[in-house]
Amino acid sequence: MKSTLLKTLAFVLYSLSTYTSFAQTTTGQLAGTVQDSLNQKAVPFATIILKKHTDAGFVQVTVADDKGSFSFENLQQGLYFVHTNFLGYKKKQVDSLQVVGAGKTLQLRIALAEDTRLLIEVTVVGQRPFLKYF
Repeated sequence: MKSTLLKTLAFVLYSLSTYTSFAQTTTGQLAGTVQDSLNQKAVPFATIILKKHTDAGFVQVTVADDKGSFSFENLQQGLYFVHTNFLGYKKKQVDSLQVVGAGKTLQLRIALAEDTRLLIEVTVVGQRPFLKYF
């Protein structure tokens, strides 16, 4: 009787540990780079917003590093989309990004086009005061 109980308990514990190890691999990653669409140079410090495809719910936000690289980790399986923006470039949205589990990483390259309307010249003019203050 005691032997049967120990065997059953051992089997249950083994089953739970196996189930837990499978549950840990249901998340995936999304990683990539942000580049200029004309010269393919990195766009450092661009903002990348990750949202759910089903309801456009906010998931995560990150900022690209100085080489234009970014990553989102521990994502549940499913469809996502990203919004990317940076001063001097047009905003870009990439749809239908399928994240799969098993620790796999979806690689993405985002090419931003320059927005020349934001790059106008500004001239600042000032006058020196007549009297000098000490």
